[in-house]
Amino acid sequence: MNYNIKTGLIISTILIFLSLITLQYNVFGTQTIIDIFIMSAFIVNISLLFKVFKKQKKTDQ
Repeated sequence: MNYNIKTGLIISTILIFLSLITLQYNVFGTQTIIDIFIMSAFIVNISLLFKVFKKQKKTDQ
């Protein structure tokens, strides 16, 4: 696995973990958690998926 993809997965996991902790202790409102943590983790995951599919497409040719 590519180093950038591993780093992205670690960042995504940390963001999701932080969102779970902040929701557990009601630090922020639910909409704020979704806007800050979950949406950014979603964006990181989508970009990682595009990198994987792009790399896979290059190796198939």
